[in-house]
Amino acid sequence: MGETGEGWPVGFGDTTVLLHDMGAATSGVTKRMWGPGLHHLIDPRTARPAATDLQEVSVLAPTATDAEIFAKVALLLGRDAAPRWLEGRSAGWSLV
Repeated sequence: MGETGEGWPVGFGDTTVLLHDMGAATSGVTKRMWGPGLHHLIDPRTARPAATDLQEVSVLAPTATDAEIFAKVALLLGRDAAPRWLEGRSAGWSLV
């Protein structure tokens, strides 16, 4: 519950949120790159580095595992489909 019992402070987008009994994760394509458009996130539909119009997705979810999965799926889906897919699954998200 964090040092004061109010929750753990976590940077989320341009703000800090206090997490209590939930997880957060960020997934992105700007780090771990080895060339233009080549990065570590592989789209299972193509078996190639994901082609996405998002650079980074941050997600709040009931568990850290859920947050990690949701962030990666949203990143792969892209800006148009990600919000619809996250609705009802995530407590909040940030798409960059």
